[in-house]
Amino acid sequence: MTKLYSSIENSPASQSLCELELWSPAQGSVETAVPISIDLDFDAEQIDFATVSFEVRARRATIHLSVVDAEVVRGSRIGEFVLDPHMVAEVTQCVRHAVEAETAAEGRIEVEVAPNFLGRLVGLVSWKKRKSKKAEHDYIVKSAMRVSRIIPRTAGKWSVVEPLNPHVLNGRLMGSDGEKEIGPLCLLTMRDEKCLVQVIVSVDRNDLSIKRTGAGIPVSRNKEAVISQLARRSIASSQVAEFSLPPNIRRSEVVLARSVMEVSIEEE
Repeated sequence: MTKLYSSIENSPASQSLCELELWSPAQGSVETAVPISIDLDFDAEQIDFATVSFEVRARRATIHLSVVDAEVVRGSRIGEFVLDPHMVAEVTQCVRHAVEAETAAEGRIEVEVAPNFLGRLVGLVSWKKRKSKKAEHDYIVKSAMRVSRIIPRTAGKWSVVEPLNPHVLNGRLMGSDGEKEIGPLCLLTMRDEKCLVQVIVSVDRNDLSIKRTGAGIPVSRNKEAVISQLARRSIASSQVAEFSLPPNIRRSEVVLARSVMEVSIEEE
């Protein structure tokens, strides 16, 4: 009987913008369907200078997957076919319409029965014009729509986006919440007795939301300094290049997190 063993290295980063943890395959996993399970969390990063502070958040990120001696199981990548309930957002809108109807030219016959001064009931017939009236109606529109926060791309990549306002990545986007799990990222089939897996999360400089949190000069004059400070706190490019098949990271991207796993098959 064979069993899977794994060793994992989650590289720590000194920034809080993104946190990635790669987990060992669950007990009972087989070499033809090795789950790549990750926890992926996003938060804000505070950048402080002498006279001004900035809050940095990511509007979009990219997950990169590189494997050696394994291949992705067809149709197993998250976001390809399965609609996870965690990726459905309910949108409720309240729309008020004011409808005004002018009906002053029209009228009606009105009969009123009332006692006269002698106590007898008398029917009074009169012609009354309608007054113009204004009616307001509230319409509640509630719909469920598919919100793809994790979108598979080519070359072992996924785009991570937040389509809903305020369009910044925040909280846990993949992983377990204690009861349910969003994932795994994909399944792998091993070609040999060992395989290597590398998962990297990067963000393009143009996809960073930078807001000033203190008094100071405008963001535009500090943007490059903020991005440089964030890059210094993130994963160094030399660590990414250590893997046998480093991903194609563009110069405009900052590597926020990196995890590496080695999986082996052993006879019990």
